[in-house]
Amino acid sequence: MMMLATISASVQTASEPTSVAPAWAVLPLAFVTLIVVAVHWVALGQADMPRWRKSIRTANGLVMMLTIPVLAYGFGVVSPQNQRHFILTWVLATGLMSLVMLLALADVLHSWYVLWRARRVMMRRAAKARQLLLKQVVEEGHEASNASVS
Repeated sequence: MMMLATISASVQTASEPTSVAPAWAVLPLAFVTLIVVAVHWVALGQADMPRWRKSIRTANGLVMMLTIPVLAYGFGVVSPQNQRHFILTWVLATGLMSLVMLLALADVLHSWYVLWRARRVMMRRAAKARQLLLKQVVEEGHEASNASVS
């Protein structure tokens, strides 16, 4: 009877998953993704863009390079049966992903601000150009009416 309980317990643990996804699938994908993000991060150094945008994107690249291994560990290595490590891993992964999203949102908001500011400058220039054009048209009309009177 004791032998049957031991065999049944080992069969149950053997049938339970050891991780969320197989490590042979997760780890190579994580490695390739890490390489792609690292190449993009290095390319940012030579990119011609405003300093603020480059800073946000550099910081986001670093956070992504920290997030990828944590996600790979969470998906392919840590077992749900090891509750403490599993929960800590996913809390850390969720926090890092939230930070990535916040940095991306900061980039979007900054881009909107730059666009809004550029549009405002262009609207002022267009209004000034309209005023100059109107002034020129009025002066030409005034000169034409003076020439017809003479």
